[in-house]
Amino acid sequence: MPKFNLNELSELSFDEQIEAIDDLANENISPKYNPLRDSNFAPTEALKPLFDYQYLNINTIPDYSFCKNGLPIDVYRAYFNEVRKYSNMTIRELTHLKHFTISYRVSHSELNIYKKLVLEDEKAHLSTSQIPTMGHFPLWTSKVSSPRVFFLVGRMGILNILALDFDHKIHQMNV
Repeated sequence: MPKFNLNELSELSFDEQIEAIDDLANENISPKYNPLRDSNFAPTEALKPLFDYQYLNINTIPDYSFCKNGLPIDVYRAYFNEVRKYSNMTIRELTHLKHFTISYRVSHSELNIYKKLVLEDEKAHLSTSQIPTMGHFPLWTSKVSSPRVFFLVGRMGILNILALDFDHKIHQMNV
């Protein structure tokens, strides 16, 4: 059993957090997202998020790629500004932000992204208990564009970044 309570992890120093993660690894409890174990996973709200890129869409789904041709450099600046800001907040604080969303009920489009990037099987059939907890946050919100970053919620406050919806197609914007 880990020597710490997950709700107290955010109060540890960075070095102590790394040691805690190492302890989990030594006990074969990986903080990495595992679709067989972590579906429908509730985040530990007291933790500050850590960002993981294990399933990042580089070119698997061109419409939602972080490397989509023609993306303005402002997208990348906005992304890292948001990640820096969110890294200093707890999951609980993030869920109270207006456009930051974590949901156990994912859309058909979000589920397709999950199947392609994580399961690597877009025809996979999932039971209700296998549907992941996902979320998204804005890079900015305007009537012209509202790009969103989609992620999986994993263990220990890890948000697994998946895709960039630059054109706001997944959740259509009402103008």
